[in-house]
Amino acid sequence: MTINRKYMVFASLIFVGALTSLITGCAYQPRRPARSCQDCHRKEVNKFEEAGNIHAPVEKGNCDACHERHGLVGSLRLKAKEPDLCYTCHEDVKNKFERKYKHGTLDKCSSCHNPHSSNNKFLLIDSGDSLCYKCHAKKGFRKKKVHEALSGGCLTCHDPHSSDNKDILVEKKELLCSTCHDLKDVSFKEKHSGYPVAGSDCNRCHAPHSSSNEKLLKEHVHPPFGSGSCNICHDDPKSADPLKLKTAGNELCYGCHKNLEKNVKYVHSPLKKGCTSCHDPHTSNNKYQLITSDKKLCYSCHSSLKNKFKEESIHAPVKSGDCTSCHSPHSSNNKYQLLKPGNSLCYSCHDKFKKKFIHLPVAYMDCTVCHSPHASKNPDLLLKKTVPLCYSCHTPFKGSSIHTAVRKGECLKCHDPHESDYSKQLRLSKDKLCFSCHNFKDKYKGEFVHAPVEAGKCLNCHKPHSSNVKDQLIAPVKKLCVSCHGDIQKKAREKTSGHQPVIKGECTSCHSPHAGKNKMLLVKPLKKLCLGCHKDLEEKLKTGVVHYPVRNGECLSCHNPHFSDNNNLLVAKGAEVCSLCHGVKSKILTAKHDGIEVLGSNCLECHNPHGSKDRSLTRKVEHLPFKEKKCDSCHKT
Repeated sequence: MTINRKYMVFASLIFVGALTSLITGCAYQPRRPARSCQDCHRKEVNKFEEAGNIHAPVEKGNCDACHERHGLVGSLRLKAKEPDLCYTCHEDVKNKFERKYKHGTLDKCSSCHNPHSSNNKFLLIDSGDSLCYKCHAKKGFRKKKVHEALSGGCLTCHDPHSSDNKDILVEKKELLCSTCHDLKDVSFKEKHSGYPVAGSDCNRCHAPHSSSNEKLLKEHVHPPFGSGSCNICHDDPKSADPLKLKTAGNELCYGCHKNLEKNVKYVHSPLKKGCTSCHDPHTSNNKYQLITSDKKLCYSCHSSLKNKFKEESIHAPVKSGDCTSCHSPHSSNNKYQLLKPGNSLCYSCHDKFKKKFIHLPVAYMDCTVCHSPHASKNPDLLLKKTVPLCYSCHTPFKGSSIHTAVRKGECLKCHDPHESDYSKQLRLSKDKLCFSCHNFKDKYKGEFVHAPVEAGKCLNCHKPHSSNVKDQLIAPVKKLCVSCHGDIQKKAREKTSGHQPVIKGECTSCHSPHAGKNKMLLVKPLKKLCLGCHKDLEEKLKTGVVHYPVRNGECLSCHNPHFSDNNNLLVAKGAEVCSLCHGVKSKILTAKHDGIEVLGSNCLECHNPHGSKDRSLTRKVEHLPFKEKKCDSCHKT
């Protein structure tokens, strides 16, 4: 009890101490003052203060006006996106910036203004026109003749933010020019050949920024206009209606230009409406005084084709917008106003096909039989994928065995689609083409190669596309082999004995059809090949004495591999087979047979031709007198 009481007192003391500490810790503690942005970002602040113009919130150290506080860890974030953030202070200009035509950068004020400080007025990130040239290519503003207004800067004519006038001009076009030019002055009229042009759109003829031509005329000028001979097309400047054309419509143009509508089969529809459908009669920045660039001009009518021309494969002239590479913009005797008929147009850019064998569509038809003239989702502008396209003329290849290239739709692996020096537009000669994939000749070089393979006559046995026989053979093996190798199969059936694989037409059970390391194209060395079927014999030969030819794999010393007039495919009858190696008439052999001549005997009655327990190769079961060598019991000596 005494010990337990001591523990209780000790525990009580710990509890009271912890409670006292907790109460003390929860007592009010004065908060440490927050650090300012400048405390951490002093390097940046110093840089901002070096500039001549400082953004008001930065100057006051009020970073919170734009930024969220981020503490020790986090990313610097704006309180709102541009331009809404800027409008929280610059609300007075918001309406001015929301006029009809807006500067492209208006949604991001920091594209032009530095949000912290700058040495340029209005906190601009660069001075004067240099800022504008960050987006607008300077080249177009610095040609041979520069508009004098540009010396005062871009803001002479343009509002930097927004305007109710097109091109964010500070005034309407017809009034803007008059702020510098006195359109009512007599000299102004004289400079325009006496014609009353006041109130016209000056930009119809003059470049607003710079030009390669005098008087800031656009890059391409109609000769009569350039020489001041306006009266060639218009009535006299002193007439009642000086701007009236002398002749209406295209007839006026045909006074100088060849009549493009006469003696032609196809006329471009805009030409029928009038030349000014496409051409400006005075000046233009586009070649041939077109009212806009080739590509845009064509799409202004042919807008439905625009999306079609966005496919994966696009004809180069289409991609570059050069429609007139193929089409006459005015008229032609060829359909679609093509510059030339048929393939002759394509040969203007592409080399003409001149080889011996030319694909029929190329030779006698039109490239557009296979290719789209504009764009396609298929490679090489093909109208369809390779296989469906080829099969639109060629009968599909069917069968249980189809050439891998055909099955994968790789017709062009073997055939050139346009021309070739070889029949069927093959990419290589027949004796070389197959070997570009099937490398038999090199693999078995210096070994045994089937004659047709050696000569590259693969089509003697195989169909090039498909077949109902395995490996695209032109016929089943049993018929195919005998088409060259005579009547082996027939004889095998007619003779006394025929090898079963031969009778069944299973030539490839023993022979490789292409090449091999073994003589006679055998699929294995002779001994292994024979024992591969004759398993029972293989087991017997594992013990005892093996006949020399058998041991050396010389089965054909005794047997014919295909057929024979003798049993067991023997090359000769009875002792005649043995006599090929053994001198059956010799006295030595007669002595070994107890003086009995063996010529004319059937050696196999006593001897096993393959192997036995002893050197004499006698059979396992022996006649007792024979076993005891008492031959004279039965035979005369």
